[in-house]
Amino acid sequence: MTEGLIVSRGNVVDADTLQKMWTRDMALFTAQWLQDGLKGKFEEAFGKGYADWPASSNGLTLTYYAPAKAMREVRDAVMRTFQQDPEWYPRESRKYVQGIDATKRILREMRKKLEEKEKIVDLDEAALHVLKARYYALFPVLRLSLVLPGIWEQDLRNTLGYEAEKIIQKAGEDRLYAEGVFEAIDTMVRALAARKLQQMKRQEKLATFLSDEDLEKLAAGKELDWRTVEERSKGYVFCRGKVTASVDVERIFRENGYYYEEEKAIGNAWKGTPAFNGGIVEGKVRLVFAIEQLKEFKAGEILVSPMTVPDFIPVIKKASAIVTDEGGMMSHAAIAAREFQKPCVVGTRTITKGVNDGDVLLVDSEKGVVRKL
Repeated sequence: MTEGLIVSRGNVVDADTLQKMWTRDMALFTAQWLQDGLKGKFEEAFGKGYADWPASSNGLTLTYYAPAKAMREVRDAVMRTFQQDPEWYPRESRKYVQGIDATKRILREMRKKLEEKEKIVDLDEAALHVLKARYYALFPVLRLSLVLPGIWEQDLRNTLGYEAEKIIQKAGEDRLYAEGVFEAIDTMVRALAARKLQQMKRQEKLATFLSDEDLEKLAAGKELDWRTVEERSKGYVFCRGKVTASVDVERIFRENGYYYEEEKAIGNAWKGTPAFNGGIVEGKVRLVFAIEQLKEFKAGEILVSPMTVPDFIPVIKKASAIVTDEGGMMSHAAIAAREFQKPCVVGTRTITKGVNDGDVLLVDSEKGVVRKL
């Protein structure tokens, strides 16, 4: 993607183009932690980090965006480091795998306590800081495990030649090994925060719209600005370190010097990547954006979502097919579809914008074509 032009106070100025990266049912504080990880951890390792990693919420899901200029600059810094030190990734990968093991163990222990009523686990400052530390420890390798076997793959080959192949393979293994951990930390913090909100007689769903500062206050027993939190629940934009309650995403980005235009669904057919060939399936659409919507899913429906996460497994087992906006052959939806042998098409880009619950879809999982009937 390239830079664009925007009009600011009557003048045309250069703007960095934003590229939509992924959409998930995640919390505001996660977007802020991600920003910190992509900035600080990358700067520490490569001398160049992402100064900004914007996000927007529609009240159900959180969408992340990457500035194209920063993507290029960070990529170039990473390639320079790999050229000077070809063993950087294998060395850091070993530490990363150990860190993932530690994180999974901590999450298992916390989940067990949450499930056992006689044991109390609460969002206190100690628990919050442990989970934040585990989150930050995922970077920079978590991000690299997504782009090295993907959009930076050819750059790595150009930089390291045949030596790139072992890094690409290892990064792919790291991506699979860490599957779901990124989301599980978010889910755990929200669960702990929701329990505290329940005790305070406040809506548990507000946990999704808490900022990092709000979490710190909640854990410390301090008062929050609940009116601001409730305003965010209708939609917000996180950009250049500031949270603005608004659903006018393009305007907020424009005012902050970014060029972004939301892609719209055109027509009644979509082409994506066939992730598992289960033939041709017809069925009714069930749109799932947030985890809380999973309970509405009925056996035999076609699961349509921006992308799936491990929490979706119960409905994936019941679905007649899976169709997503995002992802490739290594995405969660693709892996789960192959495991449970479900017809699946990923990477349609706009399927969630073009269908509604109850619409009938024809999914050709061999050709990767989806059509509304």
